[in-house]
This record gives sequence, structure tokens and C-alpha cells, in this order.
Amino acid sequence: ENAGKTRAAVIRGIRKRVRRICKEREGEVEEGFELAAARISALPEFRRARVVRASAHRRSLGVRLAALRAGKLVIVPEKDLVTIRLLDPQKIDPIWHEFAMTNAGVKWLGEILDAGMDIKVDLVVIGSLVVNPSTGCRVS
Repeated sequence: ENAGKTRAAVIRGIRKRVRRICKEREGEVEEGFELAAARISALPEFRRARVVRASAHRRSLGVRLAALRAGKLVIVPEKDLVTIRLLDPQKIDPIWHEFAMTNAGVKWLGEILDAGMDIKVDLVVIGSLVVNPSTGCRVS
């Protein structure tokens, strides 16, 4: 248990340091989320995907919004990782797309997926604050 707390404290410290460095060099860290979403939505894998799974974290907001606007089904697991919701652009008026990306919007507009539903996910997007470019290791 102490090891888990120590690991969590180390990760919090790294996140804090990275955010400070990014803010000093690039401005607010959130600006990177939109840039990442634009880069991801330009990928051929994104364009081909019919179903996109993205985490419920804020840093995945832009990707969820881009996918919904592109007419893709969006799967979002809630933070409890037990409940999984589906956002269907055919069932959500475009005026609600930005709200649909928030956790409240996902809960209000997303349909709960049954465990027995067979949906093929074409693209999984995992948000991360830092990725080591040489190893691919990430700090979430």
C-alpha cells in the first residue's frame, strides 16, 4: 500500500513539473489537447475508423468531439471503468456535440452499452500528458 502511495506521489510530482515546464515554454497545457486532436483527426486511421474509443479524461475531449463531428460512433468508458457509454452522432443534434463531450454530457446523451453487445472498435485513443519519444512510455 505504501508503494502505491509513493508511486502516486511520484507521478503527481512529474505531472506538476511537466505542466510547469510546458506552461513556461508553450503556454497553457490545455492548448496541446486541441493540437493533438487536430493531428489525430488528420491520420488515415482516424478517417477510416467508424468507431472510436476515447477515455473520459479532459485531455481526450477534443478527439471525442472531432470523432462525433466526423460522424463516428464514440465509445467512452466512465471513470469507474465498469459503465461504458456510446455516443451516436445520428442521435445527437450537432448543437449538443460540445456538451456531449463533457462527462455530464456523456452520461446524459450516451447510451449504456450492454456487456453482450458486439461492437468492433476501430481506433483507441489514450490521452497522456507526457510521452517519451524514444521509448513510447507515457505518464498519464
